[in-house]
Amino acid sequence: MSRDDLINTTRAILAKGGFDISPMMSLRSVCFDVVGRKGDTLLIIKILSNVDAFSRENAEEMKVLAEMLHACPLLIGERSSSGLLEPGIVYSRFNIQIISNETLADHILENA
Repeated sequence: MSRDDLINTTRAILAKGGFDISPMMSLRSVCFDVVGRKGDTLLIIKILSNVDAFSRENAEEMKVLAEMLHACPLLIGERSSSGLLEPGIVYSRFNIQIISNETLADHILENA
């Protein structure tokens, strides 16, 4: 799946779960791709096919931004160097939680 497809899937899951989502951005140098809000929950999300491409610098930027906005930073991906991300499993890189879109959908739509 292409990165754009991953982003569109994430946006669709959030919208179906009742989140207000940020407009599409085409800036590659930003530390996040999507922002979603539902009630008091604010998610700052970076989306990558391979989560190994997530840099320490992006993680630190996301953490600072999340702290300032009282948000939750989250990385959505498909795979790592070890293989596909397993559904229902929460991974971590540089203290940022990592999940697949399938896990996001399970959590968001189950609690919608």
